[in-house]
Amino acid sequence: MPVSMDTSLCPPNFDGFFNVPNLGSTFATFAFSDSQAFPGSEVPYNFNLVHGSALSQGRSGMHASPPNLPSNGNNAMPIASSTAAKDSHAQITTEMDFLPLKDETRAYLITYFKRSTRPPASLVSVDPAGWYQMQQYLLRTASSHSVVMDALLALTQLFSVCESTLRSSSSSQWRMAFELQQRSCMGLRERRIDEKSQNALLAAIFLLAWFEVICDEQDAHRSNFPTELAESVIRGSARWNSASRRLLQWLNSFDAKASHLGGRQLLTPKSLEVVLQHRFERSYRTVDSGDSENETVSNDSEEDSRNGSAAVFTQERKRRASSRSFPTRSFITPREIKMNVFNAIMQPALEFHLVSQSYSRKIGTHDRHHRSRNTVEDEYEVVTACKTIDTELKKLWRQRPRVLDLTAKDLSGVVCEDIAERLDELFAVYIATFWAHFLYIHRVAWWGLPHSSTAKEALDEFWRMMCRSVRETEDNKDNHLLVMDRQKVIHPGLMWPMFMFGCEVEIGEKQQWSVTQLRLLGERTATPDTEQQHSDSLPPYRLGQKGAQNAIRASVLLNELVKRQNETGARVDGKYLSQELFGCQFTII
Repeated sequence: MPVSMDTSLCPPNFDGFFNVPNLGSTFATFAFSDSQAFPGSEVPYNFNLVHGSALSQGRSGMHASPPNLPSNGNNAMPIASSTAAKDSHAQITTEMDFLPLKDETRAYLITYFKRSTRPPASLVSVDPAGWYQMQQYLLRTASSHSVVMDALLALTQLFSVCESTLRSSSSSQWRMAFELQQRSCMGLRERRIDEKSQNALLAAIFLLAWFEVICDEQDAHRSNFPTELAESVIRGSARWNSASRRLLQWLNSFDAKASHLGGRQLLTPKSLEVVLQHRFERSYRTVDSGDSENETVSNDSEEDSRNGSAAVFTQERKRRASSRSFPTRSFITPREIKMNVFNAIMQPALEFHLVSQSYSRKIGTHDRHHRSRNTVEDEYEVVTACKTIDTELKKLWRQRPRVLDLTAKDLSGVVCEDIAERLDELFAVYIATFWAHFLYIHRVAWWGLPHSSTAKEALDEFWRMMCRSVRETEDNKDNHLLVMDRQKVIHPGLMWPMFMFGCEVEIGEKQQWSVTQLRLLGERTATPDTEQQHSDSLPPYRLGQKGAQNAIRASVLLNELVKRQNETGARVDGKYLSQELFGCQFTII
């Protein structure tokens, strides 16, 4: 069955869309959003279910000294930041009097969203160039729907507070973020859900889900993500526009990563059924600078809603489109042509990745943070379920699209070099993420046991993809060069798989290389290269500031986790260790 692609959300240029000041120097340093005020969990961080070594590996020290990490979460991590968040907890209630938002504050947050907000790393691996016009779509929808605007401003304010180095007034800033978030939730509950509004409501749901996953655990109870309302919106019978179909794909990615380290699952099983139905939704349409923005992506404004049903609006849009003179092919830029070719080749691999990624949540539902464990009945249920998942994943691998097996060298014979390299990077992400699920299964179902043959194969295949990701040949015996070369940094979409690999790989250079790569991801600049944006080459992949913060935290967490595992010969639970080190848990996304 032929599959079509939609590049309408992949314009070649970002800065050209907005005439706004450069804020790059304003938010140049990292400041973590987790609070030192919350004590670490009293639950032991070490689940030593089997006496002696459970990892079947030798005992040797780390190659790099870990940071001095206190054992009490109350005094944890000098780089962990928001002490003022504690004060804001008492100020926010479910029946608050919302503070008015000043016009200059609103303008600042909108400008900040335009210039400084970047999608999470997991979305970069799902849709590497789709953020830029999606950003424009969200802004346009927010301008006509207050619930979307409140959600957008809440998310942006949370980013701003997390990234600001001026902590003295953060209490009121935190309060503003959660007020806006709760106001959006209240507005959603009051809105009538119908076909005229569902695309806009889905945009609000997406922004609130993003808000949820970047909140640390101590704030999660206040964010109140509307899971049931999200189900009502997602399961509605609306004819989703192209942007909404893309948002459904991204919600799948959010939900898959949110449950790791014991986090909350955002979507209900019924919602996930609908989300997965839209994982293949792309058309082969090219964005043209001569097209109206409202026609490139359906604009779900209240004005459009007043014009009639979605079908009527679609017919009217087609009528207007047919009356225009479309630009000739000579107006299509080389980068747009490249994006079409890129998406055409990537599409089957992306479909494989979206299906594969959905298993992350399935596995997470069986860990000790999401269900009862440690009885014969519980463990039997977990092992049975995980064996079923194991079998399904192996079947998925046998059915994988063979384009995944092509390397950059293979692809460069038929497409230009930058397309081949970008595809090769993503293929490595997709395959590595797939094999990381077997490591996740082992940590969930066989916590106290040595690696199975499947887990060992997963470690070998994952390392092969890491060599591919940083352009190293598989037969390179001098693997310490990978550790030493700071210029070779993994794709940001590998953040979660790399953490999982580092937890399970044998003691040695590969273990420390995993820690180093996560740290380098955090140190890598989040500001795109202006010259690169205006060239004909495909845009580079970048982490947003919050993603960079999480990469650094994941590096610190992994470094301490493997240190303790190496010392004790038993696995260490990442959630409890995160609470001990940072006073919270966070989403590796």
